[in-house]
Amino acid sequence: MRTSSKIIASQMSGGMDSTSVTALANQQSATADKQIHVISHTYKTVASCDESERINEMLQHLNIKNVHFMAAEQHAKLDFRQLYPPSIENPGTVCSPRYTDEMKLISDIGANVLLTGSGGDEMTWGHSLTYSRRLLQGDFKTIQEAIRGCKEMQLPLINTLLHLFVIPFIPQRVKQGIRKLRGKSPTSNIPVWIPSTTQTLLAQHEASMSDAIHFSNPALQARYHAWQNSSTINSVRSYHQASELFGIEVRHPFFDRRLVEFSFAIPDNLWIRDNYPKWLLRRSMSGILPNSVCWNKNKIIFDCFFGQIIRDQKKIIRTILSDKRLEDMGLVNNKKLLQEFDALVKNPNQSLNVNLLYALMAQIWFQKYAHIFGH
Repeated sequence: MRTSSKIIASQMSGGMDSTSVTALANQQSATADKQIHVISHTYKTVASCDESERINEMLQHLNIKNVHFMAAEQHAKLDFRQLYPPSIENPGTVCSPRYTDEMKLISDIGANVLLTGSGGDEMTWGHSLTYSRRLLQGDFKTIQEAIRGCKEMQLPLINTLLHLFVIPFIPQRVKQGIRKLRGKSPTSNIPVWIPSTTQTLLAQHEASMSDAIHFSNPALQARYHAWQNSSTINSVRSYHQASELFGIEVRHPFFDRRLVEFSFAIPDNLWIRDNYPKWLLRRSMSGILPNSVCWNKNKIIFDCFFGQIIRDQKKIIRTILSDKRLEDMGLVNNKKLLQEFDALVKNPNQSLNVNLLYALMAQIWFQKYAHIFGH
């Protein structure tokens, strides 16, 4: 039986999710005779990912003295296949030495529990369909809020309003008919480098899955679909795999079943309000987190960091993606896939698309384990 430790590790960036988990754990630690150690990651090579200012502000605000910074760039010079080697069970579950280093550090400080903010986006962000739902319920201020949001975020006004207040009311069969007339795939969620025959199969599978659980509220249906297909699940699996070797229990409070079920009962007007996504979480944490964190609208996107790794290893990765065996099996169109990869490499400001990352990991997985399955 695992012996309970008096030390609990908590990942903390400068965003709402991990700071909320750390702040609440810190509140509970005093009465539970526990001590919180914060694990934070630094991004020195990509300035847009750097959250050190808000991390330090949170540490001071919570009066947490035990902090351990880990450089995200550590091991970045490794071949991508060594940096993110996939598990045989799933191409998205990786055995990264970065995760191993983190678990070793947590073990060395005497903790056997790690808290994360994973799942915060999926459980608290809401969905843009809540705007159309609020309008249907007679909240006409929603339109003013959307216009103000377009100005703040420099979004195209007419196109955004159409997507918020017109397109959601068009029946799905009409949308699919329009896409077919325009020569596009049945669903817009499938990458262009998936061959048309496979696109049809994936669309049919997606339709059958979405029918498994049906909400009358389309915003909840969209949230459920996004949750089911979230790339965060791969990170969760990877951390759990790395933690098993060190006897560490990784907990993701936002993915707690009770919280997940409760989130689907939250009224539409509490998800996004006054152009603040995660409004209910922000309101709940107001006074616990500093306003500069709690009411900050600027979300850090770490895809830029991973995009830079891809560019740094472009020759190796292009070789990986050029393997024709998955194309011979009808699973990818190599020409279109490489076109998307080349576009990413040429544009230093473009973030890494998660679908491209999936294709890369699938190729690495196949090339590593294909011989086991006779390929």
